Amino acid sequence: MIIPADGTSGSAAEAGAPEFIDLLCSQNETLADLYSGGLIWLDVQMRQATERTFLAAGDPEQVEMLRRLDEEARRQEATPKGENAAVFRENTNFGGFRDYRTTAAAELGHGIRFFNWLRRMTVDAFYTSPMGIEDVGYRGNQFLNEYTIPPEVLEFVKEEED
Repeated sequence: MIIPADGTSGSAAEAGAPEFIDLLCSQNETLADLYSGGLIWLDVQMRQATERTFLAAGDPEQVEMLRRLDEEARRQEATPKGENAAVFRENTNFGGFRDYRTTAAAELGHGIRFFNWLRRMTVDAFYTSPMGIEDVGYRGNQFLNEYTIPPEVLEFVKEEED
């Protein structure tokens, strides 16, 4: 659901993202705990909403749960809380810790943290797989006899200078 198949490539699941995440979790106990706890949290929340586990729920319910997590995460990121909010927003030294700059909503807080990890790792897994590399058109290092600048790039630069 995070990276579905489209007209260009397959899904993250088809690219092996679940196996990649499983491998990483098997090598890192902290990460394994985060995923185990996150999946349990997701099932508990879905059972409260639909009386079914996340996997047993239908696509509309699953999408709605993930949408809520995404919306709340975006809302929190856009509106930092606390007396140090301005410091976090302005100081790039805290950039890697932006997950910690806000107070998570009690209802979704743990799920947001899990979903953010899941989303990032799914994207990493997809775009480092052969399918993801092909999706972005990466051709690797290649020997070029010459490099020709595409005409549309030259036109764009010329327009910007004028």
